[in-house]
Amino acid sequence: MNQHSVHFGHILNRFIQRRSCQMHPSIPLITRNRRKFRVHRRRLRRKQMSPNHATCLPQVAKYVVIVPALSVTAMENWGLITIRQTDGLYKEGQFSITQKHNLQEIISHEVAHQWFGNLVTMKWWNDLWLNEGFATLISVRAVDFLENTTWRYEDKSAELQCIALRTDQMDGMIPVSANSNANIGRYMEKSPKVNAIVYKKSSIIIRMIERLIEDETFKQGLSRFLNSFLYKNADHEDLFNVLVYVHDSSAGGHLSGQNFSLSDVMDTWIRQAHFPIVHVNRLEGSIVTLRQEKYEVWKIPIFYDDPVSGKHKVFWLTDKQPAVFDMGGQFVVDPHQLTYMRLRYDMDVYSDITMALLRDHNLVPANSRSRLIDDTMAMAENGQMSYKVPFNMTMYMTSETAYRPFQTFSAYLDFFLPRMYVHETWPKYKEYLEIVFVPSLNSIFRLPYYLRPIVYASALRHGDEEDFDFLFKKWNMEHYLLERDSIFTGLCNTNSRTRSDLAWKTLLNNRARENILARAGTCSKRLINDTLLLDMFYEQPEYLKELTETAEGPVYHILTLVSRNLNTRKDIERYMAGARHHAIDRIGWRHRVAPYFGGNASEAVVEMRRLSLSAL
Repeated sequence: MNQHSVHFGHILNRFIQRRSCQMHPSIPLITRNRRKFRVHRRRLRRKQMSPNHATCLPQVAKYVVIVPALSVTAMENWGLITIRQTDGLYKEGQFSITQKHNLQEIISHEVAHQWFGNLVTMKWWNDLWLNEGFATLISVRAVDFLENTTWRYEDKSAELQCIALRTDQMDGMIPVSANSNANIGRYMEKSPKVNAIVYKKSSIIIRMIERLIEDETFKQGLSRFLNSFLYKNADHEDLFNVLVYVHDSSAGGHLSGQNFSLSDVMDTWIRQAHFPIVHVNRLEGSIVTLRQEKYEVWKIPIFYDDPVSGKHKVFWLTDKQPAVFDMGGQFVVDPHQLTYMRLRYDMDVYSDITMALLRDHNLVPANSRSRLIDDTMAMAENGQMSYKVPFNMTMYMTSETAYRPFQTFSAYLDFFLPRMYVHETWPKYKEYLEIVFVPSLNSIFRLPYYLRPIVYASALRHGDEEDFDFLFKKWNMEHYLLERDSIFTGLCNTNSRTRSDLAWKTLLNNRARENILARAGTCSKRLINDTLLLDMFYEQPEYLKELTETAEGPVYHILTLVSRNLNTRKDIERYMAGARHHAIDRIGWRHRVAPYFGGNASEAVVEMRRLSLSAL
């Protein structure tokens, strides 16, 4: 594998103001080949640590070690960073560019913890977001620095926001900063989705702070914060006090002239769970009213571009009363997706946006196109609008070339496909998906290495026993976990009950090394109406008993994931008494919503063909 050095001193230098510190540490990577560990050492140029050098890396050698198995993706330690093998390796031409960026983000995230977490540590676990939010934000910026680009920060922020919003809309979610008496560690163990709040939502909130007080003020504030609390504990009040002091001492920022402070604004975002929904209703032309709805009252910054200077300006929405706002020729509110919220337009505005996208989708920025898909899909899923709106909104995607809208669209397929593929309207929905995706697929001229899982899956789905035996032998011999994952994805697609049992029994017997939860998730996404894995558990309960005694949590997740193949109440009664609500919900959706959903898909297909949007 290639050596991978991250000069993190340069990255942090761009993010915060350094004070007379000239150290730029290289991070050596310990990789592993098939025979032995090879250690790539690099000497660190370091300077004696002092309170005036808080933004320097502490005087300790830094190593990144790739390990075969790890319960988390990576872990920062004072002097040693460990990364799970499946996430920590990259070689150009053999892995996707996403794997490269993810590796860069992981290393940068863990190195950032040397400052945000180790050098300055939160006072209690309710402010864990001070560690994880900043590390997440800096890691994304690090990729832009290493790749000499500027797009990753904006693109990744949009992705983080979509994931956080989908989690944050659930009942019972905690705020970014929980009550100081809350046992957040135990809560996170019970509810892993809280990670989306502590890591992702908090990074979006920090990004909002950065845009509100502007870049240079933000850098100066972080520098002062790190120097003030060097080798000490701090909470969010300490951070806000420093940022307010620096902001009030400067002439910039979007809070000047307001009757509230940065602390007043941020209290609504970190103390309250969930997010606001902002309703946009047209009055006349570009003049609309904005009204916030949902949960609590928020101080919402609505960012827009100044037509003269081109810089961001802010329109404040601070209560639930409608406020008149001029969109200034923009088709959408908050065009760069800088505020953590959902937007719901009236039908006239949705119609104008749809026509603009069909005319020229670049009239709406890519992140806003992604947000339109995410917001309309989520609100339709929760019964707040008809699915006809997102179907109309996505008709333009036959000409889409940006990655972000496609990723957002694809994220919802995991919800729709298991519910639709056994329904009578499935052919129409499938036709709609083909119209949307085929133009993009036709642009792929050769099959990259990282699409091997798809090739393996197709080979075994249409192959014979000899093909399975060949791939099964290769899987048992394979050393690298990334390739093992790819091969097992193929093994999951066999249509033979006997061969499927063989693969899963072998996997379960070696569960100390394998990521069973991830494998079950991948295999359960097959669009084939079968219950091979469930049959194995039901007919040979010793495997389920043995797993339950040693790993109760993963068993529940396996059964939950594979329950997507349960399509009748008889299946539920036989297999899934413990997770019946998941299957019942899916069956109920299929009866209540699928007929209308399929009808909307059929209407979209007719309209797309009328507009000659199909490449079929």
